[in-house]
Amino acid sequence: MSQDFGRAEQKNVLHSFKTASLIATYEELLQVSEAERITHYFGDYGGHFFNDGVADFQIDAAYEKALKVMGMDSDTFQGDSAYLYRGEIIGRMRDRLLSETLETGTQVLFVATEPYGGPGDFCLRGGVIQGIDHDRLTCSVRGSFFTMEDVPLHYVLGRYDKNAPGIHYGFQCVEPLFGEHPALADHYLREVEAQYNALRSGEQEATPSMEL
Repeated sequence: MSQDFGRAEQKNVLHSFKTASLIATYEELLQVSEAERITHYFGDYGGHFFNDGVADFQIDAAYEKALKVMGMDSDTFQGDSAYLYRGEIIGRMRDRLLSETLETGTQVLFVATEPYGGPGDFCLRGGVIQGIDHDRLTCSVRGSFFTMEDVPLHYVLGRYDKNAPGIHYGFQCVEPLFGEHPALADHYLREVEAQYNALRSGEQEATPSMEL
C-alpha cells in the first residue's frame, strides 16, 4: 500500500502545474527546439501545460535536468512557496546559468540598479563585470560613471560581441544570454526603479528634520 501511495504521490508531482512551469522555463532559457519540447503555453489558462501523449519518463528526465539547473532537489523545489510563479523560477534559473557563464572583465548589457541622470533615469546600460559572487548569485558592474554593487545576475541580459548579428534589446553587437525577452527586461526595469524609490523614501523618512 505504501509503495502504491508513493508512486501516486510521485505521479502527482510530475504532473503538477508547478513542475510544468519549471520544465517550460528550462526549455525556454536553454532554447530547446520546438520538436523536443514537452510543454506548451495555453493562453486561455495563462500557463504552461504538458503536451498530449508525453510519457512519465520524458517528464521525469526533463524535471531532473531542470532541478539540476535550479540547484535543488524535488522536495525543496515543491515545498518552496517562492516558486509558485514563473517569474521567481526564471530569476533563479537565470542566476544559476549566468553564474557559470559570466566572467570578470566581460562587457555586458544589464539592467542598471541605479540611475545616472536622476531618479527617473532607469534603462539598460552597458558595463564591465568587475566581480561575481557565486554564492549570493550577484555581481558588480562598472558602468560609464560608477560601479554598481550587488547586481542580481539575472539582470545581465546579454554580452557585447562585435560579430553578433542584428539588434537585440535595442542595441547592436549584443548577444542575448539565454534568449531575448523584452517583456522580462521591462519587468526588471520597473522592479529596480520601484526598489530604488522605496529605498530613497525610507532614507528621507529616517533623516531627522531640523527644528528652529
